[in-house]
Amino acid sequence: MRQTAIAICRKLQDAGHEALFAGGVVRDRLLGKESDDIDIATSATPEQIEALFDKSYAIGKHFGVVLIEENNLHFEIATFRSDGGYSDGRRPDAVFFTNKKEDALRRDFTCNALFWDPIAEQIYDYVNGQQDITDGILRFVGDAETRINEDFLRILRAVRFKNTLGFAYGDKLETALQKHASLVGQVAAERVKAELEKMLLDISRIGAISDLERLKILSIVLPEVAALRQIPDAHRDRDVLAHTLDCIEFLPAKNDAILLWALLLHDTGKAETLTRKGDRNHFPQHEIASEKIAKQVTRRLKFSRFETDKIAWLCKQHIPFYQTLQMTRSHRLHFFDHPFFEDLIRLCRCDALADDGNDSLVQQIEAEYHAARESRLLPQFHPDLLDGDAIMQLTRLAAGSKIGELKYTLRQEQIAGNITTVEAAETWLKQQITSEENPSE
Repeated sequence: MRQTAIAICRKLQDAGHEALFAGGVVRDRLLGKESDDIDIATSATPEQIEALFDKSYAIGKHFGVVLIEENNLHFEIATFRSDGGYSDGRRPDAVFFTNKKEDALRRDFTCNALFWDPIAEQIYDYVNGQQDITDGILRFVGDAETRINEDFLRILRAVRFKNTLGFAYGDKLETALQKHASLVGQVAAERVKAELEKMLLDISRIGAISDLERLKILSIVLPEVAALRQIPDAHRDRDVLAHTLDCIEFLPAKNDAILLWALLLHDTGKAETLTRKGDRNHFPQHEIASEKIAKQVTRRLKFSRFETDKIAWLCKQHIPFYQTLQMTRSHRLHFFDHPFFEDLIRLCRCDALADDGNDSLVQQIEAEYHAARESRLLPQFHPDLLDGDAIMQLTRLAAGSKIGELKYTLRQEQIAGNITTVEAAETWLKQQITSEENPSE
């Protein structure tokens, strides 16, 4: 990747243009990190870029961005530019092709406004970005409020970069973020979701969520989660948001976004189900309320149907999970057979550890699950012995609820291990019909 990117810069430079690595890859290099996310900035116009490379795609030609393919790898090459006004709080009204200094001055943070020439091995820094990286300080390029008003998403990006980089907020930055927090409400849902997801997926996720809450941003993007700060947990001297963050902290650093979202939302229903009995707080059926809230949040943030369904299911089932061993064998095996059950184990382990540090019940249920799976007892290993058509032929009943009832009951008997062959299923079915036709016998 890097060698191909260097070759691209060399080709542009040999043609008489400036060509530099830009942004995050330069920052990461100064931090001693390797990055394959390489953006290239150049003095060449989009037309000149297209003329130099056989495989090019003008994905953002109006903004001076061309996508090229070299050695089966894709790179975005952007012409140095300055921006006009930002009337919509997202995109510049106009762009003007310019030089690298003007391009640096229109970028968001000083640590992201650096250029590096990989041929001459020279850094170009017009914003004191190198010093800010050395000092571990996050600053906007120029005036913070101006940068925020150009693109409201920069409020969330500031929180993410500060935490993922392990930096501190620069002078007046926190004040500006809190002052303009409400502007995030005007950002497109898809952009908000993507930015929040990047925070959740990073090991610094707890710090990022805590900053969002402290700076009054969480109440704008996720008011359902922010509301948990006011809800006392069951019998402990902490609130439900603290418990939620503890849950997330027990999740290993590298994890999938859906599970993280489910953990973040799994107890949101406690805000509307809180009751007090004796010396304890209770949250009757809060998992049902959490499922409803999870659907509202994920639909608002434009999650896919699959993501919404999975997150909502995990929220709803995190309380029934703890009653697994009290279920009938058939019910338990059906529960084990759900495609999201292993993720439910992971969620409930975090929940239990965050509650009292004891996940022994989760371990016991997990052992039962794996034993059932290894013994091929799960329904997925046992197709229906008789389908609806076969039941109608044997019983001579018309399609309807009675057929569905017989099919369901037969399936339960099969899962329970009471009926294991087609012949036994047919015999059982005939007995059911006979008993209904002759109830007194």
